[in-house]
Amino acid sequence: MIDYRRHDDSTFSIETRKNRNVKSRIEWINMALDYCDDLTDYVNNDDTIVEKNKKLSVIKRNRKYLNLRKRFYETGNPLLIFQMAMYTDCYLQSRQLLGDIYKIYL
Repeated sequence: MIDYRRHDDSTFSIETRKNRNVKSRIEWINMALDYCDDLTDYVNNDDTIVEKNKKLSVIKRNRKYLNLRKRFYETGNPLLIFQMAMYTDCYLQSRQLLGDIYKIYL
């Protein structure tokens, strides 16, 4: 592994700071939901894709996770945390669920 530093004025740091508010997270989730729609259309319409049902199932599961996450950001309903915990495999990192909770309540 290579060690690296994140400088406050780097492009990565600036983009990360911009995505730390609830509004930008909801916008990102909406973009990801649109991407799920595009992927579903692609898989359905491409006859060369194998195991279509399996791929569509994964997309559907991710769509459910994204909708739950969006509702959580919009409402702050703590009961959604338990439902979101069932989708930890859909998060890019396992600690993201904790980040969502932190963002809403702290």
